[in-house]
Amino acid sequence: MELQSNGTVAAVAYVNGGAKMDSDARDAIQEQADAAPVAVRGSDALLEKRRADKILIARMLDMDEPFMTEKMIQFLSVDGACELYVTFISQIGEEDEVRNSPREGCEGLLCKRPEPGDEVTEELKRSFRATMLLANSEPSDSHRTFLAKKARELTAAVLKVFWPSAKGSLHHACCVLDYLLRSYADEVFETLGRSRESLERHLGPMLRWAEYSPVSETMVKLLTFPSVGGAVTGAATYQTSAPSKWRLYSGLADWRFLLRVAENIFDRECSDSYASACADLLLEVVDRLSSDDNGELLLQPIGYCKELVDGLAAMAVDQGLPLERRTDSARTLLGITQKAADANIVLVNARTSMYDSQPKTTVVPNRLSSVRELLHEQLRTWLPKLCVAVSNCDDKGPGRQAEETSEAVAHPGYEVKRPFTMLRYVLVGIVYEIVNRDPQQLDALPVELWKVLCSWFFRYPHNNLYHSIFYKLVFKVLRCNNIGALRMVVSKGRLVAQLVDSHVDGDKSAGNRGYVLQLCNAIRLQADTMPPTEFLRNYLNSHEQWRNFLGSLREATLEQQRPGLGFEVPVVPRYYANGPETLGQQPLPEDVGIDHGSAYARALGFEDDMVWLPDEPVGTRKKKKKKKKKKKTGGAAGKARPADDEREDGEDDGDFCDANDASDVKGL
Repeated sequence: MELQSNGTVAAVAYVNGGAKMDSDARDAIQEQADAAPVAVRGSDALLEKRRADKILIARMLDMDEPFMTEKMIQFLSVDGACELYVTFISQIGEEDEVRNSPREGCEGLLCKRPEPGDEVTEELKRSFRATMLLANSEPSDSHRTFLAKKARELTAAVLKVFWPSAKGSLHHACCVLDYLLRSYADEVFETLGRSRESLERHLGPMLRWAEYSPVSETMVKLLTFPSVGGAVTGAATYQTSAPSKWRLYSGLADWRFLLRVAENIFDRECSDSYASACADLLLEVVDRLSSDDNGELLLQPIGYCKELVDGLAAMAVDQGLPLERRTDSARTLLGITQKAADANIVLVNARTSMYDSQPKTTVVPNRLSSVRELLHEQLRTWLPKLCVAVSNCDDKGPGRQAEETSEAVAHPGYEVKRPFTMLRYVLVGIVYEIVNRDPQQLDALPVELWKVLCSWFFRYPHNNLYHSIFYKLVFKVLRCNNIGALRMVVSKGRLVAQLVDSHVDGDKSAGNRGYVLQLCNAIRLQADTMPPTEFLRNYLNSHEQWRNFLGSLREATLEQQRPGLGFEVPVVPRYYANGPETLGQQPLPEDVGIDHGSAYARALGFEDDMVWLPDEPVGTRKKKKKKKKKKKTGGAAGKARPADDEREDGEDDGDFCDANDASDVKGL
């Protein structure tokens, strides 16, 4: 019984038609085809036929410029030939190929994959040619028909490259997957998302290779594909139907995919580089899903799986762990918290026409905001430990080797004895997000934390990232008028005294000089809105150094508001038909203000605040002479206003006055 199929005959005919194949190679292929098993029964016959077909495909891929012909497509359309062709890309072991599953016990033994700079082997050349034939940029009609028919089989076969025993190029496999996603996304999703077990079988091995950038990018595309009619329209070639995407997301939600990724970040047995790659993957997926119509389904573990937030927070505050692991966990937690802050997201879509002057923007609901309260509820339980972790960043004791350096770090124009690590910035950012969402948590911030934060502001004068978040934290304390926090900041933390010293005696070229000026003006404007009995105003009134500094503060602030810092700024000259041209110089404005009601105060965040005027002492106003003959009459004239000395006790013009009526008030 002859078992050689019509597809094999077509492949032989294709190879015989190859103009660039020598006669020896052609004879060898024909010999292999003639040696196909005859009268061999059972699995041995199928195995022998599979080996013969594999040799035929290998001979074809050994050609310098192979091309996909009708006869080759006919051969690959036979059952099993397509999967056999993809094995030249995945390069899985023969035992796994026959079993159609990875071997047990080898999950932690990942074979080395080809990387840039490695020696180009014959297997790598065949893999490249097989990839280029499948992912042809200009496919024929028969090629498109073949891909549409075999898209599911191709997807399942290519995903085997992520098995532990495979040796194929990850870049080539991701190229094929990306090509299939462009035109056959539904078939790819159906292969991945048939069930939870299917997702674990396909994406589980793929997740182990997240350290490789092509794999991470492909996984992000698989998980965050735009739907037809969705809000994201930046990738017109990537389209899928809503039902297939919903089935995929349902399976991922059942698997709790985000939790699976987060476990690799705070798993102490994972390598630092792999944990960092998983952190980048998680942040990118969360960012995409937050604007996806179906993304809320996958984002639920962030709020309802306590082990996700607890695992990341525990890793971030553990001082016995390496600095890189703590930083990756902390920045992941901060990224998720910041993404959940806004109720809506503004998407900037790509230009759809060459005549569009600007990219179009779309406002969509933030799907992550649905779990925002649950997320902050869990974060509040970690606030004391986060404060301790920030305070201990400045200590020198056991476990501090991660942030200690034997040499100073030199920057252009200055150097620091101890670098300001990213971990400090991220931890302070998490603390700010917690108190910004719930200002009552300001009472939980200890004085040790405020002392460290204030000292960092002046110790690292060129770290504008930290200066920005420190300013927002202090501004939050000022606007909330939290007495306990204000005492710790301005009194025990000596913030006011240090700000004055820094502005008067500090380096004029320091990077924090602008924030010093903003903090001083924020304190000044906030104190103007308070009665004299409040702590901040009372404290500043008794602070001699602050009172002496107010004149210099106002002068320096006014100089900043002048265009050109006091110099006449040239402008474009204007020409008139009947008259001389202008001098082209911008005059200095005379109504520049820095008190409440001015543009400067509104820019700092004081929109509708009014100045609180202190009660004037008795006898300060000049008494008016009374007119004896004229008496008060009723009717349209109304009730006359009594003079200052005739008013009853407690009757005055009011404690508040409008900013426009208090333009002569210089503040404290």
